Amino acid sequence: IPSATGNTRRQIEMIQDFGVTAIHCTPSYALHLAEAAEEMDADLSSLKKGMFGAEPWSDAMRKDLEKKLGVDPGGRNLLRRFLHFGKVLLERAEQQYGVEVSPDKDFDYRIGRIRHTILDNIADRFNVKNFDRKADAIGKLRQLFALMEMISIGYPDPNLPKVTPEDLEWAHGECVKAFDFIVIKKDYLVSNPTPERFYEWLARFESYVYGKKPRALGGEPSPRARKAVVKFAKPFRLSEFAPKDKKAKKSALDELLKKLRREMQEMLDESQSLTRPLFKPGDIGGE
Repeated sequence: IPSATGNTRRQIEMIQDFGVTAIHCTPSYALHLAEAAEEMDADLSSLKKGMFGAEPWSDAMRKDLEKKLGVDPGGRNLLRRFLHFGKVLLERAEQQYGVEVSPDKDFDYRIGRIRHTILDNIADRFNVKNFDRKADAIGKLRQLFALMEMISIGYPDPNLPKVTPEDLEWAHGECVKAFDFIVIKKDYLVSNPTPERFYEWLARFESYVYGKKPRALGGEPSPRARKAVVKFAKPFRLSEFAPKDKKAKKSALDELLKKLRREMQEMLDESQSLTRPLFKPGDIGGE
């Protein structure tokens, strides 16, 4: 019900007349509404949910509102709220790209369908040759970004699609959206809900909702303060993996790559001690 602003008494009467179950306003006005209802001896028991924001407010004020208005916080912590917002963006994207909703599938599966749909749409519109629709999203994204880079610099290849600057800008924006949905993975945040990972999700939300280009894709760096920790593994010589038999080049390369992956993973695991989760991993609050 769009009740406009002001005239608190009338607002309370509307809540009672229509049996309003949810309210959306600033926390200070919600508190004023609750106090006015007490003075009027008005019953606001129909209210069940409240969405408050647009100004700073303390945890004590939140608890006071929950008590005076009788709204149910539902035990929803910040992690659950982030996941819910991600779900809202997912549902919006499913409608926008005409992806059939699969309620029996989990969040990650549905997110995967969205990013593949976005990338496949770009390939179809540009009639990209040698585009593997069965490839993983990262592989598709790399191929499309490489293609757009060659087009933008005027690379002399007759096989490149002929597109307008407007089409190129559209494709870049769509690739950024696909990148957002690649980063937003439920298990990534739920398994270790650290401040850094919350900020990473927040950056993707801002990118998708406000159209901000991520730094990793050529955008402006984040204004948020950050601290970098650089770790080095023990150096080794490539000659250690040089095969004596030229026919063993592939196996030697495989061993080198295994070593690099193993040591990089070990450093990533060690870096977990540099931060701590805000919530117990897996704890997404009440249902």
